[in-house]
Amino acid sequence: MNHFVQKAKDSIQNELVANLYKEDYFDNLLEESSAVASRRTAAKGMLDVLTKAQLILNEVRESSI
Repeated sequence: MNHFVQKAKDSIQNELVANLYKEDYFDNLLEESSAVASRRTAAKGMLDVLTKAQLILNEVRESSI
């Protein structure tokens, strides 16, 4: 019984993968959603702010010594 279930699972998985990797769907599958794009932009902005803050803190620490 386990052999039949495994064979059915493999067959279904192969069919799904074959349909998933059709070239017609590549652009749609690789498209970034607007929510992800906005989160990435916000994270990039925060990284820039934190990097500047770290530079300022390093300057203050070096000038205090």
